[in-house]
Amino acid sequence: MKTGFINKKFETKKVYIALSLFTLAAVTLAILISNGHLFQVFFFPDPDDTGMDFFNSLIDVHTREPYGKYEVIYPPFANLFFYVLTLFIPDSVKAGWPANHEAVKGIVGTREDLRLTQSAILLFLFFLILTLFGIAVMIHRETKSYPLTFCLILSAGMLIGLERGNVVILAFLLTFFFVKHYNDENRITSELALLALAAAFGFKLFPCVFGILLLKDRKFAAAGRAVLYAVLFTVLPTFLFGGPSCLLTWFELLTGYGNVATTSSSGSSGFPVPLNLVLAAGLLIILLVIFFAQKNGKPLLVLKHSQILFLTAYLSLLVNEGAGGYNLVFFLIPFLAFLQEEKTISRYNCIEFLVYLVALLPAGINQITYLFFFLYLAGCGCRILASKKSGKAEN
Repeated sequence: MKTGFINKKFETKKVYIALSLFTLAAVTLAILISNGHLFQVFFFPDPDDTGMDFFNSLIDVHTREPYGKYEVIYPPFANLFFYVLTLFIPDSVKAGWPANHEAVKGIVGTREDLRLTQSAILLFLFFLILTLFGIAVMIHRETKSYPLTFCLILSAGMLIGLERGNVVILAFLLTFFFVKHYNDENRITSELALLALAAAFGFKLFPCVFGILLLKDRKFAAAGRAVLYAVLFTVLPTFLFGGPSCLLTWFELLTGYGNVATTSSSGSSGFPVPLNLVLAAGLLIILLVIFFAQKNGKPLLVLKHSQILFLTAYLSLLVNEGAGGYNLVFFLIPFLAFLQEEKTISRYNCIEFLVYLVALLPAGINQITYLFFFLYLAGCGCRILASKKSGKAEN
């Protein structure tokens, strides 16, 4: 008897590839029909600001006073990275750079615009190409599929990060390396993974949340070394910017920036503490309970590896005020684990798959609001239920 279409099993990878290519084609056609105006819908709304997360950072550090003069909120290690890049730019070019961050807007479209400067634009291209190459290599090692790797590289968070020229893609690469290798049997590789996590923290701060995976696996000594590395990655670069005292200025800028918005990805909050931080604290407690709570020597709740990674990624983004834009790139980590766990789409995993589509398709909602987060939790329940049913059937 022939199997009907409704009973046919669709491979998870092929479904994602098909939907990605379809949305890419749809977006390309929409941009073409709009004569390019829809670029401002899918990417940053200001067409004059493309790539400026990268170029602004070069200007902000060239005097070695990023916190005093330019009020930068990037960590010292990120500023060190950009300062090293400025050494490749001729002094004659840097001589025309403004003395404060507000004045940077005034050079857009002028001869001093870095995007018109040979050395700066080449640095930008090298940064993107090398980072993308590293990400593509790591993704392909997981997927063994060039079409899937291509589609994941063009996921929403990655595209927005590229448009902004933001070091979030570099932080993602380092975090990805940590997740894949912190459990490596080779001591050198596992130690490099800890250094990668510390460097990711040095670029964007919030990836440090992935360090709770060390606690999950009872790697307390490794967690301690990761904290030490993070401190070193934060303190040592300050000697280029006036010494450790600049950390106080940076911290004031950072907390002031965070207090500007007491809203989260799903709306406003009337609490004195931002709602995203309240939810982050709650989710952290839930994860720790999952990791450590036991009954009769067995965990109270067992989640799939991809589910742990998703909750960790969501926690890291709550700390960073929501899950939208280029932050979505971090959902690639749990999605790759999900693809390995779930080879075909079923009624038990389709809800989780839907949430990943919202986060990762090249064009769509592209924001994991609280609604979608709770939808994901419902999907987790479906898969847990399926696992229990299959376990009973085997017994």
